[in-house]
Amino acid sequence: MKVIFDKWTPDRAGIESNLLDAKNVIPTAVGFLPLASAADLSTAASENLLVSIPAKFAGTQYLFAGGTSKIFKFDINDAGLDDVSKAGGYTASEFWDYAQFGGVLIMANGYEKLQAYTLGTSTNFADLAAAAPAAKYVTIVRDFVVAANTTADPSKVFWSDINDETNWTPGTGSESD
Repeated sequence: MKVIFDKWTPDRAGIESNLLDAKNVIPTAVGFLPLASAADLSTAASENLLVSIPAKFAGTQYLFAGGTSKIFKFDINDAGLDDVSKAGGYTASEFWDYAQFGGVLIMANGYEKLQAYTLGTSTNFADLAAAAPAAKYVTIVRDFVVAANTTADPSKVFWSDINDETNWTPGTGSESD
């Protein structure tokens, strides 16, 4: 009996039939190669950037970046980073968290009230609502916007009214708390 061995390729991944999605690679005949070296996408920001934030709404893609005291939006027309911060900017942040609730991008830095930008219509970020908390973390849980590690009490969690990111007032007419 003759046993035929295929080529010895121990570094080749055995993923031909199981791979569903491959990101940041280029397909080749025998696998994948990494993307080329990083390249500048835009002009320089006026401060150090802490996070980049992708968003998509109604078929349009957006790219934001949070800096130490500003929020920037990538401008595809001139490859610039436009300052879309609220008037006066922000306290020197060390961290930005974000979540998208429908067409609204919501950001938190742990110092200011939650910030909101309506994709497709806003020109600058603004406080999400007068009663919105200042929180370090923001996320979406089903139909609620949830804020955690707030300046009011770091051990408490706050959430908006159902399907209304602007209503943070607890009461009988609201599901926020």
